[in-house]
Amino acid sequence: SPWGAPDAESGAALPQRKPMEQRATGPFARGVEAARRFDNAAAATHFARALAVGPTSHEAAYNLGVVSDRDGRANLALQHYRKALQIQPDYERAAEGIVRIHLRHGAAPAAVAEVEPIARRWERNLYLQALLADALVAAGRLDEAEKAARRALTRDERFVPAMVALARASLARNRHELAASILEQAGAIDARNPE
Repeated sequence: SPWGAPDAESGAALPQRKPMEQRATGPFARGVEAARRFDNAAAATHFARALAVGPTSHEAAYNLGVVSDRDGRANLALQHYRKALQIQPDYERAAEGIVRIHLRHGAAPAAVAEVEPIARRWERNLYLQALLADALVAAGRLDEAEKAARRALTRDERFVPAMVALARASLARNRHELAASILEQAGAIDARNPE
């Protein structure tokens, strides 16, 4: 178009999400079942097996991160989350795991440093934009947080995670009425969202 591309079409196309390799689905399912029983050792064994037989199974690497984090092994969890992002570079759940670990340890700048390049590279992934906004709020970089949330909302004005991130930034600025208004709108869009 002579007027350029709409915002929804700007930025790099998101990488394809490949389905899990067939031979990895059995061990992965057994890992999920063990994780549901909170048998983290068995879950880790099954997820590691799924990753070994299906090296492109980003879900297995991610779930290895989850069970490692459950066991209090944050550094190992970070390694697994990063592995999931190597396999699927825009995998928002792995990026969220990384951010949550850093925030839990009071390292908001580290959370921003890890998620910002991913969110910038994959600007079409709105979850990554909202996650970046959350990390920026935690780091006290409220102007940037609001910009990140608004970038996501220019692509989808009804994207609730970005609305919640914008409300968090408003709360950090003591703009309680604005935050309440944003959350009211978000609740009207998705009343089941616990945030």
